[in-house]
Amino acid sequence: MNKLTYPILLTTLALVSVSGITLSGERPWRDSSKTLAQLTTRTEAIAQQRILYVDPKRGTDSASAGTQAGNPLRTITAAIERSQPGTVIQLAPGRYNAGENFPLKLKSGVALKGDESNKGENVIITGGDSHLSRIWASQNITILAENNSQILGVTVTNPNPFGTGIWIENATVTVQNSTFINNNREGIFVSGTAKPLIESSQFMYNGGNGISVTREARGEIRGNLFQDTGFGLAIGHDSAPVVAQNQIRQNRVGVVVTQAARPVLQGNTIENNTDYGLVAIAQSAPQIASNNTFRGNERENQLIARSPQGIPPTPEEPQSTDRAYFTCEPYGSSYATVAQQGYASIPQAMIVWNSYEFDAPETRCQEVTEKLNQMVSSYGGQLENMLFATGRVNNNKVVCLVRDLQESCQPSNMLFNLSGYNASNPAEVLRRLVAFSVQGKGNPVQEFGEEAIAPLEAVAQGLRPELGLWFVNASTR
Repeated sequence: MNKLTYPILLTTLALVSVSGITLSGERPWRDSSKTLAQLTTRTEAIAQQRILYVDPKRGTDSASAGTQAGNPLRTITAAIERSQPGTVIQLAPGRYNAGENFPLKLKSGVALKGDESNKGENVIITGGDSHLSRIWASQNITILAENNSQILGVTVTNPNPFGTGIWIENATVTVQNSTFINNNREGIFVSGTAKPLIESSQFMYNGGNGISVTREARGEIRGNLFQDTGFGLAIGHDSAPVVAQNQIRQNRVGVVVTQAARPVLQGNTIENNTDYGLVAIAQSAPQIASNNTFRGNERENQLIARSPQGIPPTPEEPQSTDRAYFTCEPYGSSYATVAQQGYASIPQAMIVWNSYEFDAPETRCQEVTEKLNQMVSSYGGQLENMLFATGRVNNNKVVCLVRDLQESCQPSNMLFNLSGYNASNPAEVLRRLVAFSVQGKGNPVQEFGEEAIAPLEAVAQGLRPELGLWFVNASTR
């Protein structure tokens, strides 16, 4: 893709496409004995289908164009208008943008085919426009894929604000050997009761996610590369896709599972992501097979964050986008107090408990987490208006939570005692407490003689809703 200003990584995956396979959210499997027969059937079927040829450089949209390779159409839009179930729209190398009527509405039973051997490296579809989803209202998308359509060997980019590459809603769709790059939000959005097969494709430099899977969607995501994108995959609502044999690396988070989603993860390599390999939030229950490989993820390989401790559960509390709460979670070989803010933000480990001086790490984690939840809830749940402070209670150095500079540490607002090195360096303790959210943003800790304070505004900013989880709180029809 020499004409592009960004690199394309070509994977060496050699995966065979299997169409018409029965998928199960509980026991996904493939019958390898049928693979060759199915592939042959698919090849013969394509050979018998009507082919419309498209070339943006040489083509015309005249009435006689498209049926022969030497007399192609100029736009995908014109080919779609002439297509019917069984049509293959064969794309020549080139950029498909000028003259196209976005979104491209790929009809049921129609295949859009570029260069599968190079994952669409030189077949580039760029653009997008409004589509009124039955579930999600108005969305900006490049391609709307209807039931039983296929998208093979193309590159898709939607640079528009909140732009999505391919939209799959209530449909069975095959996407193979393609590239999704520089989409402003996600490469592919899957929703409703969709059951797509997304295979042997690559997702890079997308603003939100490589793939989002929502509502009751199922299907299979197999053998893809997710690299240098926001979140590799974001899986929410009650969806339960099979996610197998993917390379998920160098993203911010490899896989985010939220709400009540139940994806099946098998044989994936999830590595070198800058925050976490896998994050599971709320009532989600990912099935994580032992043959997945997690390694080199900078914060932790897996962070499973559940319901808050110490405050009565209410239906609206965890869903709220502006109220902070905390959970005590396993973290590496110890435990951490994890800050959260609804289901549309990524939880962050704020206090990692390693010391056994006062009590076991798990016990201290649970006790302090409960205190934090009780105090933050009583203060209105707005971290922007709170501060961590150091002081003395019963002549012991402590960390407490206050609402302003005039409030001092008291037994009622004390979180935990400091001892040893920490007692002699309280400012450093506060720096560590807020470090996860202020990297590269300066030092928010202020020292006043022997004492120090740390405003939690920066912590609150680090827990803002994520673009990749826009669907959690979005209005739906």
